[in-house]
Amino acid sequence: MKQLHDYQLAAVERSLAERRHILNFEMRVGKTPTAIETARKSGATSALIVCPAMVRRHWVHEFNEWWPDNPGVGEIIYGPTAKLSKPKTAERERAYIAPIKVVSYAAMKHAVELHSYDAIVFDEGHYLGGFNKRKEVAFDLVNRYSPTALVQHLTGTLMPNSPEQFWHQATVLWPGRFGKLMEYRQRYMLCEQNSGNFDVWRGLNPGMAEELRERIAGVSSRVTRRDIAHLIPPMDVRPLRVRGKHMRLAGAANEADVSRRLAAIALDKVDRMVEWAAMQPPGPMAVMVYHKHVAEMVGLKLRDKGYNVAVISGDLPTAKRLAALEVAKQAGATLVATMPSVGIGIDLSTFGNVLFAELAYRPETVLQAMSRFSLHGGIVSPAITVLLTEGGIDERVWLMLREKIKTINTAVRAGESGAAVEDVLNKNPDWAKRLAAAIGEEEVDEFGV
Repeated sequence: MKQLHDYQLAAVERSLAERRHILNFEMRVGKTPTAIETARKSGATSALIVCPAMVRRHWVHEFNEWWPDNPGVGEIIYGPTAKLSKPKTAERERAYIAPIKVVSYAAMKHAVELHSYDAIVFDEGHYLGGFNKRKEVAFDLVNRYSPTALVQHLTGTLMPNSPEQFWHQATVLWPGRFGKLMEYRQRYMLCEQNSGNFDVWRGLNPGMAEELRERIAGVSSRVTRRDIAHLIPPMDVRPLRVRGKHMRLAGAANEADVSRRLAAIALDKVDRMVEWAAMQPPGPMAVMVYHKHVAEMVGLKLRDKGYNVAVISGDLPTAKRLAALEVAKQAGATLVATMPSVGIGIDLSTFGNVLFAELAYRPETVLQAMSRFSLHGGIVSPAITVLLTEGGIDERVWLMLREKIKTINTAVRAGESGAAVEDVLNKNPDWAKRLAAAIGEEEVDEFGV
């Protein structure tokens, strides 16, 4: 049987001792085998693994790799409206009766009704970080149906977008431990009033940041890629700042003119992506974007230049997405993908040169996608370029993303990708000062959109 590293074994022992624990390992550091070993050592005879649909099959594979003599693991593949009580095939019947069930968050509500479990794992547990049905179902699963179960909460992004999201996750595992939501907000967050005189809670209260950091450390095991740098190739992340077409939206005559100007700005940036690709040395490369239509445009432009290109977006079902990616790897094709479509459960470590051509308002989206390019135990050290276009929407996204990542890195010890992105976004303080002043004076059109 495979062996865990010392830092993973330490997390196993802590999880067994505390019974409810957060594995806040940075992405690609080994949360999955740690959780499986914890379940095995706990003596669990039944378990429920709740994860994004895209990684259900991955969990089944990992259980058989790390716990070969497990009681039996099955992938529940029913959708959110299906009933688990009516399996339609022999394969689904076997999954239904397997002691260890792997289900998506959408199907979790059906699995809750089956029976109690000895062990429960929430993979990508930040999915529970808000007011949503998933959180309600998970709360009942842990505190009503399986109150004595060993519960492991796996996430590399404990605060995907706001400090408040941690409170939602913690409430599932420890009801009341972090107080009521308003109490948590008043203690750890900042409040401001919007134009309608409504309170808006955002950011982290600097005076209470250290206390929150200590309380999070008290319920979680944090391991970053920096902690195990001898096991993972380092990432080289650097900014590429260019000036875009300064087309202003303020002077647009009508809605059609606004659309035309936005399209011109987008096309200019697509051209910049193609220019970057032309400057790269031979070898597998990838272009990461946020919007599907941008991925399609870049794919077309690169094909016109003679590149073998694979375009992947969220429109592709999981099986086809993985198959397309495997074909691209084997053919040495250039990958063009949207960040959300490859941010979970996908290995992109064969791509040595990477361009993050668009940003996202949610730090989680950028950090998860970036972590896909550096594999635990791998040998390729990825060179990652972050394209920042002046005079475009990047300026606004850049400023907001910078503040969010700074907040996250204050409350939770920064990982390699989080620190690298924060460093990239801090490279030009004069630009930040100018942009912040412009936004405050509502004169952003002076610089572009």
